[in-house]
Amino acid sequence: MQDDLHHEHGEVRAPEEALRASEQRLRAVFDTVADGILILGADGTILDANPALVEMFGYGGLEDLCSRRARTLVAPAERERLVADFLRVFVVGRVPATTYLGARKDGTTFPVSLSGAALFDREGRPDCVVGIVRDETLARRAEEERLRSSRLESIGHLAGGIAHDFNNLLAAIMGNLSLARLCADHPERVQERLDMADQALQRATELTQGLLTFARGGAPAVRPVALEDVVSGLDALQSRSPAARIEIRSPPDLWLLTCDPVQVARVLQNLVLNADQAMLGGGTVVLEATNVLLEEACDPCPAGRYVQVEVRDTGVGIPPEDLPRIFDPYFTTRPEGMGLGLAVVHSIVSRHGGRIHVRSEVGSGTAVTILLPAATASVPTDGPPNG
Repeated sequence: MQDDLHHEHGEVRAPEEALRASEQRLRAVFDTVADGILILGADGTILDANPALVEMFGYGGLEDLCSRRARTLVAPAERERLVADFLRVFVVGRVPATTYLGARKDGTTFPVSLSGAALFDREGRPDCVVGIVRDETLARRAEEERLRSSRLESIGHLAGGIAHDFNNLLAAIMGNLSLARLCADHPERVQERLDMADQALQRATELTQGLLTFARGGAPAVRPVALEDVVSGLDALQSRSPAARIEIRSPPDLWLLTCDPVQVARVLQNLVLNADQAMLGGGTVVLEATNVLLEEACDPCPAGRYVQVEVRDTGVGIPPEDLPRIFDPYFTTRPEGMGLGLAVVHSIVSRHGGRIHVRSEVGSGTAVTILLPAATASVPTDGPPNG
């Protein structure tokens, strides 16, 4: 019988010891993990925290932190948002990592990400929230350094491209002027060389205008303009590339654009020229315009009326790895390309308060879609807009 009692007590002690061992393991993880962990009561009071969180926020110890409200861990401007997220976690169960501006005890701030999960008692009432806090300072610095390096690389490409292009143009100008001097006894040859030097000067002027538009541009001189007036200059591109055909599609009630017609004409010319050059065997470049009403803001465009213009081709397409860089100055996938066309397009569209989006599939073609503000005075009254 004594053996039976020992056996019964052993069975009772085994689950208790297993539970105690499990708690010890969890506490070891809690105390040693690098991220901050805190336990919040249903009223937002800090009940417990691990050493990493205490150190992260500059408190002297756990007793110095506990009984404070969780909102004290973020900057004053962020507290209302944190409280809203805290209340939401009891509704949805958990919230993903969200970035806040953390506040240390001494008042200094630093970026943190905080995720949380709610725990409930047996009756389903809110019990506590477990939060994971990560110091994002190093990650933010690494991202800033990456962006800085990327900008420096872009500036290097830009400076190198400008130097290369202007060097070639100056060489053409100086070379033709020198040859003109040697042909002083042959007026027709002098004129020929002067014409070639003039062509190089024209290309230098176009390059300078493109760089100015990309760099600062100047405020566009906007006015209500019909799209058909803007695209009238595309006929010249058609004559330069007889292998490709330009098809323009637009509804009869298309709204007027609020734009600088010269700058937007350059946008469309660059897009059509790119599309034409992408179709090595010829084809059709489709320019399709529609009315679009944005009922809600769509970054960077506020709600309102827009004209959407899409330029599509069936050319070689753009590789996925190149898509993020297509608006970088002097980035081009064509050996003969200058790499300023899409940079200028992006600059002009942005300065008009519009948006540009590119989708492409290698071997199937590319579609470039731009949104440009529409003139409110041209809104039709006989029905809703297209799009």
